[in-house]
Amino acid sequence: MLGSILIASCSGPSGAPASVPPVAPSPSSGGGGSPPPPPPPPPSGPQAGSEIKVDDLNIGDCADSGNSSVLYSVVIMDCTAAHEFEVIGKYDRPEGTSAAFPGRVEMLPEARNTCRDVFFDLTGKAIDGLGLEIDVMYPSSSTWELGDREIICIAQAMEGEPPLARPVSDF
Repeated sequence: MLGSILIASCSGPSGAPASVPPVAPSPSSGGGGSPPPPPPPPPSGPQAGSEIKVDDLNIGDCADSGNSSVLYSVVIMDCTAAHEFEVIGKYDRPEGTSAAFPGRVEMLPEARNTCRDVFFDLTGKAIDGLGLEIDVMYPSSSTWELGDREIICIAQAMEGEPPLARPVSDF
């Protein structure tokens, strides 16, 4: 295994677990009965239709790349609408900041194998036969020199299959 894998969880804006503030009974209810439910919390991540840098993608984000082979930014999509891919995991390669760039030939197979394991951990299923494939986003030699070691695991529809239209966890 290459490093620790980040797992998404629900949290508040500060990273602390999300909580619901207590609601006092309304004066008109005389303290009896159920208080009205609190308003829903504001969305915490980027909204569908917004363009973000690839570095700002989070686990569970669904996005479209615009069919570019080199990605600098993506458009966030609703996971229940047609989308190109979903981020299923992120981890940092274990090399220190002084390590030489290992190259695509070394990074890609290792990253894909790790990301296949992430997919299984997420869904309880092997990806084979689901019409999906694993791909990865990895550092370039120039971002490696700047200290980038992050691998982003994505699941996407296989070529010739319709785009994803539901979260990967529903497969």
